[in-house]
Amino acid sequence: RSALGYRIAFALLGIILFLLPVIVLSTVFQLRAGVDFSLGELIGPIAGFAALGLSAAWVLAAIVAKIPAVNPQAGG
Repeated sequence: RSALGYRIAFALLGIILFLLPVIVLSTVFQLRAGVDFSLGELIGPIAGFAALGLSAAWVLAAIVAKIPAVNPQAGG
């Protein structure tokens, strides 16, 4: 529960969250370039990173919800 741990977790979860569009777009670009994929090769990585991305978004939202509000009146 140290502040450093939350900072590291936030950064790593952000990376996981942004991997989903990268995986989808790289698959689309490979398909347009003529690379052949089986159905499992298309669905597997996209579904896996979708599950990871949604989980990361949920945890990120929980972390952000726990951040205390800064009161500008208190000088903080």
